[in-house]
Amino acid sequence: VRIITFKHAIYLRRCVESILAQRTHFPYEVLIGEDYSPDGTRELAFELAREHPGRIRLITADRNGGMKANGFRLRMAARGRYTALCEGDDQWIDPDKLQMQVDILESDPGAVGCFTDAWNERDGRRSDYISVWLGREKCPEVVQLEDIIGRNFIPTASMLYRTASQLPLNAAAVKAPLGDQKLHVNLLRSGYYRYLPRYTCVREVHSGGIISMKDALHKLETNIRSLDAIAELLEGRSTAVVHARMAALLDQVVPVAARRGEVAKAKQYLARLRATPGVRLG
Repeated sequence: VRIITFKHAIYLRRCVESILAQRTHFPYEVLIGEDYSPDGTRELAFELAREHPGRIRLITADRNGGMKANGFRLRMAARGRYTALCEGDDQWIDPDKLQMQVDILESDPGAVGCFTDAWNERDGRRSDYISVWLGREKCPEVVQLEDIIGRNFIPTASMLYRTASQLPLNAAAVKAPLGDQKLHVNLLRSGYYRYLPRYTCVREVHSGGIISMKDALHKLETNIRSLDAIAELLEGRSTAVVHARMAALLDQVVPVAARRGEVAKAKQYLARLRATPGVRLG
């Protein structure tokens, strides 16, 4: 189980203890990647590792390198047949999560990963994650590559995947800003995901969140940069879906940039929208 953490001092113990509470018929270890936090997270990570020798492996940095570098260190350190993800400010709420997901993948060799539903929690109040992303549509039981290109609706804290299914990434994909979507696209190049319809985790939405608390323009531009990198990773595969998703993002970002007074940026995105294959503007 990989935990990346930075400035999560008030959340990390809860996160780790929720993972250690899993009931499984197999051994698992918890990898904590601590990215030189200034708020006490680092000291807490060492404390947790001392409290649970043999179950927690702590991987630290001597300076803050950012989320990508932290995640890469953990990926290189992982040695299990399966990898599960949970960021340091999130938590698991179902003690059978890992066992159920491993059982699904063991019974379905074509599946490269398994995910579940999740709650978003803001100021103590919970709301649906997947159904909001999908506009109240029902989540498909089997998720293919084209599904995730269109909408990045999978809760990271719910993911379990076959470690060996990660394929080498090209330079563009390495630079992609949205690591979770990049991971999904990479894995789904060689299989599909199975959906387990249970709420097994909680995503904490707070002011320190990397993406969740950013403004609309920042989120849209991050998604556009990520989709550009993903298009290069796919090397011509699923182009119709990529173009449709890009058109939707550009159509949203143009008025947002204009309202912010970013006129040059709005014109730039409008030009891209007009040049996107399959787009017909009125």
